[in-house]
Amino acid sequence: MGEVKKKHLITATNGDKQLNLIAQLFPFHFFLNEAYEIIQYGKAIPKLIPNITLGQAFDQFFTIKQPFFLKNIKEVQKFTQNIFVLDCQSEKTAQLKGQMLFLEDNQLLLFVGSPILKSPEMPKELGITLTDFALYDSLPDYLFALQAQNTSLKDATILAQKLKEQKQELMRSNEELKCFAYVASHDLKTPIRSIVSFSQLLATHCAKHLDALGEEYLSFIIGSGRRMQVLIDDLLTYSSTHHKSGVHKEIILNNLIDSVLADLSIQIQATKANITIPELPNIKADQQQLYQLFQNLFSNALKFHQTTIPPTIQLYFEEREHHYYFELSDNGIGIAPEYAVRIFKVFQRLHHVEEYEGTGVGLSICKKVVEKHGGEIWLKTDVKEGATFCFTIKKL
Repeated sequence: MGEVKKKHLITATNGDKQLNLIAQLFPFHFFLNEAYEIIQYGKAIPKLIPNITLGQAFDQFFTIKQPFFLKNIKEVQKFTQNIFVLDCQSEKTAQLKGQMLFLEDNQLLLFVGSPILKSPEMPKELGITLTDFALYDSLPDYLFALQAQNTSLKDATILAQKLKEQKQELMRSNEELKCFAYVASHDLKTPIRSIVSFSQLLATHCAKHLDALGEEYLSFIIGSGRRMQVLIDDLLTYSSTHHKSGVHKEIILNNLIDSVLADLSIQIQATKANITIPELPNIKADQQQLYQLFQNLFSNALKFHQTTIPPTIQLYFEEREHHYYFELSDNGIGIAPEYAVRIFKVFQRLHHVEEYEGTGVGLSICKKVVEKHGGEIWLKTDVKEGATFCFTIKKL
């Protein structure tokens, strides 16, 4: 780096509007001067390293873990296009992931990144909130396109501004989705309910005046209205699952599944289903969301049964080191392996509505619930009969 006095650098970083913008957009950032001393850091850095102070050497507070071949901070300019992982040297075990940018016009090194979260509890333990996170990973291609060894402060500011705009757009989009849920709950459900109700009244009171074609038209209106009601309810459930942060408490899992099967008792009796449930543990989870998960999976297993034989549904459970592992298998019509990803996308149906009722939202809700609980869900593709859904729930 060039010969620029440390005092001048501190003054510049405090007074420059562009540097201040970077400071606002990247809570986990820091600047190094030509002596590799920390001359400015983001507001969230002290949450990871409480004893950090300005003017101290980089090596006093950070160790470079990645790139593994780079051990000396003085060599950093040769590898600025690499992803950096830094171990924070403090009582709190934490790491930062990001990139080093060399600001040519100021002869400074700038690190921008975000913490690596090793558990859902880590933000709370460190006193970090979502507003502390930079959207570092959202524009990786743009970040690398800066050609870090030749980056100017202007280019770095453009990056920060783009991330700010993207963050604002994300917040706006989320707000619009919440507004949609409100509209769907109030402004859409009411007129559709009226259409269905008055159509039913019309069918009752004017039955003797309607011919076969008129009755068929009314039947189409009522059926379509009911499907729209179900679709809106499913969309509201999907939206609330996406946005709502559930309360995790201890659940007696066998009791919860008993409640699910009780609510499905009509379908179970109609299909003469044979359902096997093992002894399950008590787990910490969101009760309402877990109920939705098992209800959708059992409901699908009952719905997509073979017409020639009663459905057989089995739940398998295994406790693993960090997760609870579940398999729900049936002897139904099955799902082709090529649809293993598509079925979890919202509104994706494999059958016409006349064959099997539904909106194509159920498995999307299952996926959201499982992800909210730190797990994964997938279709087992190597089964010979029926369908088997596997999913995990993270231990808390």
